[in-house]
Amino acid sequence: MKKTIYPKLFAGYLLFGILGFTVISTITYHLSYRYTQDREASDLYKEANLIASDYASSYYGNTVTLTEFEERLEALSHYLSAQIWIIGANGDILVNSSQKADLSNIETIEGFNITDFGSDYYQTGHFYGRFREERLSVYAPISIDYKVKGYVFIHKPTNSIITFNNGLLYISYFTLAILILCAFVLLAIFTWTIILPIKKITKAAGEYASGTLTTR
Repeated sequence: MKKTIYPKLFAGYLLFGILGFTVISTITYHLSYRYTQDREASDLYKEANLIASDYASSYYGNTVTLTEFEERLEALSHYLSAQIWIIGANGDILVNSSQKADLSNIETIEGFNITDFGSDYYQTGHFYGRFREERLSVYAPISIDYKVKGYVFIHKPTNSIITFNNGLLYISYFTLAILILCAFVLLAIFTWTIILPIKKITKAAGEYASGTLTTR
């Protein structure tokens, strides 16, 4: 009995652990990363809209100076741990939170086309080759008198999202370890209360069959 039941139970126990680890490493990782990225993009989109409707509109309306505008964006970029760009409709980088604007030498993003985002308000990548590391780029249009004058872009490194997602993954692995430990305890209880008694019964039945009737 032990040679037939116990190895199968132990194999099922190992299979449970392997499958659990595989599911967390693949499906859970993908789903949690997607969720984390969407949530981060949603939060940055709210900030981009706030900048577009408040700071950028004030700048385009000449109610704040370029210096004041840059100071606000710089403070906000430190808070978000991201770069904030104001890009014209033709791809000119008008304001960059990481450096002072030079209106006499404006950089233009080659191949910039807002339709590349499709129906989404964010994308991940190197943003037309402007970054070496992959970034999450979120944008919001700047509308003045119902006309789009430019766009607010917030670029945040994706490694911060990966780090946060890995933290969630460690929690999942820890939970799996607890489940495996609980399964091991149940296996031990099952062995002590069922497998061992069945082994004794089988042994006693064999002795009875051989003519030893004194066995309990």
